[in-house]
Amino acid sequence: MTYIRKTAIIGAGASGLAACICAARRGDQVTVYEHKDKAGLKLALTGHGKCNLTNTVMNAGCFNTEDSVRMQKLLEEFGTEDAIGFFRSVGIGIHERNGYCYPVTDDAETVVDALKQEASRLGVLFRINCGDIDIDGLRSSYDRVILACGSSACKKTGSNGSGYRILEKLGVKYTRILPALCPVYVEDNDFCSVNSGKRIIASVSAFADGVLLKKDTGEVQVRKDSLSGVPVLQVSRFISEAFDKGKNCSIVLNMAPDRSDVPKFLTDRYTSPVYEEVSFRVDRISRFDHAQVCMGGVPLSELTDSFELKSVPGVYVIGEMCDVDGMCGGYNLHWAWLSGSLCGK
Repeated sequence: MTYIRKTAIIGAGASGLAACICAARRGDQVTVYEHKDKAGLKLALTGHGKCNLTNTVMNAGCFNTEDSVRMQKLLEEFGTEDAIGFFRSVGIGIHERNGYCYPVTDDAETVVDALKQEASRLGVLFRINCGDIDIDGLRSSYDRVILACGSSACKKTGSNGSGYRILEKLGVKYTRILPALCPVYVEDNDFCSVNSGKRIIASVSAFADGVLLKKDTGEVQVRKDSLSGVPVLQVSRFISEAFDKGKNCSIVLNMAPDRSDVPKFLTDRYTSPVYEEVSFRVDRISRFDHAQVCMGGVPLSELTDSFELKSVPGVYVIGEMCDVDGMCGGYNLHWAWLSGSLCGK
C-alpha cells in the first residue's frame, strides 16, 4: 500500500499557495492554515492590483541574500520560464511590458482565484480564520510542516510576524527583520514642501556616514516628509539596515541624471531636467505597514535545497520568512513561486 504524505502549510499567501499546489500535484494530502478570512490577501494588492508576477531579467544580482552563488543555482532550477509555465498550468496567460511579466487580465484577483481553484481541484483543504498555531501539535500530526507565514510587512493582509514567533519556539535563529521597499522619511526640507505631490525623474544615491550604499534612477515621488517611487524603494533596504545600526544616513537627488541611466519606458516623459542636486538627511526608516517586503529572516545556509530547516527536520521555511529580498519588478513574487514550488515538490 502506498503511503500518502501529509503536509501542513501555515500561510495562504503567494508562496503558500504555490507550495500547496505543487505538493498536492505530487500526491500529498495538504492542509493550509490561514489566520485571515481569505487566502491571497497581499497577493491581490501587488503591483497596484495588476500583479507583476516575474521578470524576464532574472539573476542573483536582482536579490539581496548572504549567498549569491546558492541563489543563482536556485534560479537556474526555477527561472522566469518556469514561473510562466506554472501560471499557464493554472490557466493564467502572461504578457510582458519592458521585462515585467503580468497576467493577461492585468488583475491580481484573477491570479488569486486561479490558484485557489487549482488548489481546490487538487483536494487541498483550507482552514481559514484558524487563529494561533500550535506548531508542536502540527508537527505531531503531519509528516512535514511548511512555514509560509510572510514577514511583518503590510500587516493588514495578515503578515503580523507570527512566523518569527514560531521560529523562536523552535529555537531557530534568524537575521534581524527590517522594512524594505519602503518610503524614506527625511528631515524638513524646503524642496519637499515646495514640490510635495510632484513626480520627478532623478538619480537617487543613498549614503551612510558619507559612504555610498546604493544608487538607482527613475521616477521619484515627493511628499512633505518623505520620498518614494521605485528608485527610492530600491535603495531603502540599505538605508534601513544602516540607520538601524545608528549610522547617519542621507539621500541625494540628482535631477539631471545621465539619460542612459533613465529606464526606457520613462524616456518619453523625460524632458528638460532641472539642473539641481538636493541632499536630504534621513529622519527615520519606514514603518512595517508602509513596506512592501522585509529584509532579514532565515538564511539560506540554514536550509536544504528543498527549504527544510537543517536544525529542525520536518519543518520547512519559504517566501518572505527566508533572508532573501528582491528588487522592485516582480522579483519578490518570483521568490515566492520559486521557494513555494521547489519546497512543495
